[in-house]
Amino acid sequence: MRPESWRRRIGVSVGIVAAGIAAMQGCSGPRSSSPTAPSRAPTAAVAAAPSPSLAFPVPEPVFEGSFVNVGSAAFVAGTRIPRRVVDRLVSGPMDVVFPPRSEPLLFRTALEGKYRDGLRRPLVQTYVDQEGTVVWVQEYLRYRVNLCAHAEAITRVFRQIDGQGIQPTCGTTSTASFPARQEPLDFMVQLEAKYRDGLRRPPGSSYVDVEGNVIWTQEYLRYRVSACSHSQAQTRVFDQIDGRGVQADCQPPPLTFTFIAAACACVNGSIEIRMNNTIMGLLGCSETRSFTVPAGTYTISACGSNGCFGGSTLGTFSSSATRRLVC
Repeated sequence: MRPESWRRRIGVSVGIVAAGIAAMQGCSGPRSSSPTAPSRAPTAAVAAAPSPSLAFPVPEPVFEGSFVNVGSAAFVAGTRIPRRVVDRLVSGPMDVVFPPRSEPLLFRTALEGKYRDGLRRPLVQTYVDQEGTVVWVQEYLRYRVNLCAHAEAITRVFRQIDGQGIQPTCGTTSTASFPARQEPLDFMVQLEAKYRDGLRRPPGSSYVDVEGNVIWTQEYLRYRVSACSHSQAQTRVFDQIDGRGVQADCQPPPLTFTFIAAACACVNGSIEIRMNNTIMGLLGCSETRSFTVPAGTYTISACGSNGCFGGSTLGTFSSSATRRLVC
């Protein structure tokens, strides 16, 4: 096939994928449920509709290990391209997605009952109602896990409260890293002041104090982002409250492997990093590279044209590791 023809076919495929992405962005999804005004009453429409799947043109690709056998009209039938290329086209980095607002509100209502009936806590004064807690703590954490610093996340949430619309996140990531508890607590204290002094809300009462309000809401959302269902996340949080320790996530965190080419005179050219026989990338002499992969067990090799470091493989790993590559 002539190069010009291949480029045209690749262009058609990328266009199809881009059109699918645009369609997804135009549909109702988790981000469309972000609040535009403080403490708005929930409706049935709050729960986001399932996001549409990005479909390949028929026939669908056949995944063969680390390659994809594509037989659509956009490619020559039977063309095998690296799977990692397709993964980048159809997924790539994206915002960490939070649950629809109605479910955290159910949790917050149950938390009120837990503090009242289980912990026998007295009523305390608060200016932020239950829905305001759920809406704005979730927004604050959405900004934090999508790479906003503490102060920047607060600024963006308060702009929403002031009617300036939904602010963009500071970046995109496929993994969620939640902040230390003292920062969400500081946000909650400032949110109380915002409701009291800025929105002139009258005081209300709650069995959940300010610290418990934000800590357990964050824990619930952390479990939800880790692939727990609503009931699984609530059970795990209540187990913590009952003194049974921090419960495991529903999805193990990803693993990160770092390779340092410290001395590689014995290897000609670049070093090829493979995990479970899949090429992850190339490493030059004196370079350092890291690869983040889903939790699992990986047999890793680092090889050049003249052979491999450590024999045929560096070993088999099921936890994150750093390896210095030395001849």
